Amino acid sequence: MKLFMKGLSEEVEAFLGDLEAQQKCEIITHYKERDYFDSDQLRAGVTVHNLRKRRDSILLHMTTSKGDKIKLDLLDGKVFQMDGHTFITGKIYDIFG
Repeated sequence: MKLFMKGLSEEVEAFLGDLEAQQKCEIITHYKERDYFDSDQLRAGVTVHNLRKRRDSILLHMTTSKGDKIKLDLLDGKVFQMDGHTFITGKIYDIFG
């Protein structure tokens, strides 16, 4: 994917820095140059390679001691055994939370 941008130098640099910090993509910078007519503006062109892999999901069903049912959809879910115990890990994404 190719991304071309133009904006205030600090904003363009901050955006590219944030994008790299997420470690979800590899960024190859093709160019960064000051705008000829406005030296506060920076133009940049980059190629972005998505490093994100398909995310596994686990649907976890639990019942409380009172009989209430709870369902959790865990992103990047994993189930593993350690020292005779079962561990379940994952992330919950709630757009209303």
